[in-house]
Parts: sequence; C-alpha cells; structure tokens
Amino acid sequence: MRNGVVLIGTLAAAAALASCGGSSTTSDTGPGRFEQHGFDITFRYPESLKPVDDLILGSTAGASDTARAGIGISRQNVILVTRYDLRRPVTDSNVEAVRPEVDGVIQSLAGGRVDGRLVTFGKLPGYAYRVRLGTPKGALSRLFVLFDEQVEYFFNCQSTPESRAALDAACDQALGTLQRL
Repeated sequence: MRNGVVLIGTLAAAAALASCGGSSTTSDTGPGRFEQHGFDITFRYPESLKPVDDLILGSTAGASDTARAGIGISRQNVILVTRYDLRRPVTDSNVEAVRPEVDGVIQSLAGGRVDGRLVTFGKLPGYAYRVRLGTPKGALSRLFVLFDEQVEYFFNCQSTPESRAALDAACDQALGTLQRL
C-alpha cells in the first residue's frame, strides 16, 4: 500500500466496534449535523444518532488516520468517518486509476472478493462496497472511499440486522447531504 498512489489508512471494514479504549474526536456542533475538527466536510444525520466515543477497531490496514469520528445508535450500529492524507491528489479525472489499489485493500479486509462501484457524493468521487462481517452476527458494513484531492474520507456504515433499516437510512442521509466546508 505504501508504494501506491493512494494511502488508504486504518480501514474498519472488518471491525466490530468494541465498548472501551481508544478515542474519537467528538465535537459535534449540534443535533443532526456533523462538523468535526480535522474534517473539511459536513453532513446531516438523524438526531437520534449520538456521538460514539472510545472506538476500538478490530481490523486495520495501511497507514494511520489523521481524524476519526463516529455517530451511531450503538457501538455495533455506527457511521464511522475517517480521514487520511494522501501523497497524490485523486480527482474525477484519475479516480479510475486508483480502483485496483482500493479494491485490493477492501478485499484484503473482507477476506475475499468484493465488487465495488464508482460513486460520487458531495462532488467527491470514490467507490462503494458491501462487506459481510463475522461479528457481530449478521453485521454488514457499507463502505465508501471518497476522494477530495489529497484527502480520502472513508465512511463505514456498519449495522446489525435489528438496526439495519435505521442505520442504512442514516447513512443514506449523511452521504446525500455531504458537502465540503
């Protein structure tokens, strides 16, 4: 990974969020609005979601993140947003060139082949994936790797069956209202 165009950092694709240790940066500016220190993006989310502190990631790959924050229903039903600084810019014009690298990282975390699709949210190009998790039982991560020039934003919308509809709707709202600051 370190030799590629993109440095995808600590991806939490195969991670179940644990109940203690670590920390996130939770300085949310108000109910239902994500605006965190270290992020140059904002988005809306349902007011029923709350900041999730003390994040432990069970599986990681690549370099360290520069910012991390989570909002969720519970520690297993969460939208985790992570920022990574890249060595080279990724834009609409070259996003296809980084696809093999992104696919490789996601596949190594998923433990097998996963098919991503090209997406754009908030004018940020990137890729979307669905990864089934081993724990908690029935958990699923919807992963979004979005590029803003020399910054990568990684969204992990992780849910369990009993909260999937609510978390998926919150994830869709977040991505649908995503904007650069």
